[in-house]
Amino acid sequence: MGERGYGQILAEAFARAIPWALVFSVTVVFTAKLLVVMIAPEIKKGIEYGANSVINATVNKALGDDLFPRIKQNTKEAIEYAAVRMNGTLGKPSAKGK
Repeated sequence: MGERGYGQILAEAFARAIPWALVFSVTVVFTAKLLVVMIAPEIKKGIEYGANSVINATVNKALGDDLFPRIKQNTKEAIEYAAVRMNGTLGKPSAKGK
């Protein structure tokens, strides 16, 4: 028997490694798919919980003691201002009619 060169040894090792790489790749893909199927409902529940929490916190903040009274006061002042401005112009003839 003759001596084998480095190239031949490397080629044999590579030929042995290809089937193992395929086996491990299939195993990783199968395991990842199984994990995603198992975890997907929990992720969905987590996203729904986060959205509901944000909505509840926003509503509580908007209707709380701080923001809602300000909005109410500003709206009242805007209506009063509009009424005063319209009251001054309602009885006068417009400039377009001349």
